[in-house]
Parts: sequence; structure tokens; C-alpha cells
Amino acid sequence: MSLNRRDFLNLGGTVALATPFLAVPQLVGAQSTTPVAATVPAYSQRRLGAFTVTTLLDGTIDIGADFIAGFDQAAADTALARQHLPNFADPMAIPILGYIIDTGTQKIAVDCGTVDGFAPRVAGYHQALTQAGIDAADIDVVLLTHMHPDHLGGLSQGTTRRFPNAEIHVSAVEYDFWHGSVADAMPDQMQPFVQIARGMIAPYNDRIKTFGTDAEVIPGVQAVALPGHTPGHVGFRFNSQGQDLLIWGDLIHLTKLQFDQPDWTIAFDMDPAVTKATRAKMLDMAAKDGLLVTGSHLDFPGFGYVDRTASGYHFAPAAHDYML
Repeated sequence: MSLNRRDFLNLGGTVALATPFLAVPQLVGAQSTTPVAATVPAYSQRRLGAFTVTTLLDGTIDIGADFIAGFDQAAADTALARQHLPNFADPMAIPILGYIIDTGTQKIAVDCGTVDGFAPRVAGYHQALTQAGIDAADIDVVLLTHMHPDHLGGLSQGTTRRFPNAEIHVSAVEYDFWHGSVADAMPDQMQPFVQIARGMIAPYNDRIKTFGTDAEVIPGVQAVALPGHTPGHVGFRFNSQGQDLLIWGDLIHLTKLQFDQPDWTIAFDMDPAVTKATRAKMLDMAAKDGLLVTGSHLDFPGFGYVDRTASGYHFAPAAHDYML
């Protein structure tokens, strides 16, 4: 699947959601006919103090150039050349990642992959979970950065909970948005996203916990408000033994381009102006604090640091942890 701006509707800057997925409601809970490519690594692990953090690769989707607001071929090629990469080829594949944080007393999932049938090279989250030796029944908590299909798609299969013993934690703003009158009033082309958001979380109705802006979600885990991509989009900051990690959800989609061009947004960003402001604030903070970061679409395995440059920022991948 290649996504492009022509495939999206912009509703007055309030909502920009995909129309290629009009058939997705019939696929919610169905088995994907094309599993994630077996040639890519499915998981990676590193330490954070006393914690073990596992990155799970759900798969990849292709993003077309006209999906990127402000895209300029020459600027893209310049950014890629600085990274010793070839010129921009349309489309560009981006990964979809989820995370498991094992604290020793809890196993916490942050996002859980894509709904089956969303695209050809996705829906590999639970396959990766198994490859990593993690049983979904052992997950105690699932934290959602937001309720797009590629972040909560692994929650359920039909009415069956795929994390049978987990609580689901989601921002109150995000939950209310997808379950409220604004979502009800979206045009027919938008309803697949609404149905997926509601359908995936519904089997957990007795186990959903919502939280407020910048709340301590569970002991030692701080929510970080990152509005713009969706109204209640958040990141999660973990700390163990003096080491910090920020999982920032969809703050960045295109690792190779958006650090160099932080004003470029994509059509999934519901409020581009707020997205830009949020991104600028967080990139500045990460660079100033030397903070270890990762995100749902950063190049696998996704961990690194933000450095300032003369014209923008640079993502410095963290060294692989060989000591696990």
C-alpha cells in the first residue's frame, strides 16, 4: 500500500484521515492474508536501568511524497545525502513499532501494532511478540499513545481480547474524541477509523482506565501530552535507576527526513500547526536533555538521541545493547 495526499480528506484542518481503508471495517478481526515479510528482524531488546525494553516490528507501510505537506525533492535529497543515502524514491517505507517494557514486576505494552488487513506488509505484531518469547497473557498493562489503527490494531480479534489479562490505559481526551459526537459526525469515508478505534478497545470495556494531561499513568510512568497528531496523542516517559526513555508515539513518521525538515507534516496529522509546535518543543527538549527517545515509526529498532544542527536536527541511533 502506498499512501498519498490525494487519498485523504482535510476537514477544515480538524481531521485528516485516510480514505484508502474503506474496506477495513470488514477486515477488523479477520486474519491477514499477507503476513509481515519474514526477511526483516521482528524484535530487538535493550536495557533501561533494571528494565528490559523490547521493540516489536509489526511491519512497514509505504508513504508517497504527496502525502507529505511541504515536501521538496531537492531538500529531501540533500537530507538523504548527508546520511549517505540515495536520492528520495517515491514511496518511502516506514516501520510500525510497538514496545514491551519488563520492569521485573510488570510487563507493559506501549501500542500493539496494526489491525489485520490494514496493508500487505503489516499485522506482524503478535508474531514478533511470540518470536521475542513473550506471552500476550503475561502483559499486565497496554498503554496507548493514541487510537489510530496502527497503534491499537493488535488489541482484539473480533470480540476476543488478545491480551486477556491486561488493563488498557488511554488519554481521556483521546478516548472521548473517538467515542464522541465529533467522530459520530465524520463523513462516511472517515467512519472506518472510528469503527476500528471503538471496535478494537470495546472487548476491554471493563478494563479501560483513562488519564489526564501529563499524569502519572502507573507508578514510574509519566504521560507526556503531544497534541496535534490526534487530539489526545501522548508519549510515555519511563525511568529506571536514573535512566530515562521517552516513547513519543507519532511525533516523527519519517526518520530520514523530518529531523532535517521538522516543519514537514503528513496527512495523518489532524492539526498540522499544533503538530509542528509540539514537535519543535519536544525536539528541543530531547536535544537539550540528551534524552533517549524512540517512536512508533522511527527506523527499527528505533532508539536514539536528538542532536541540533545548523538548520534543524539530527537523529543519532543509539548503540546496540549487547549485554542482555
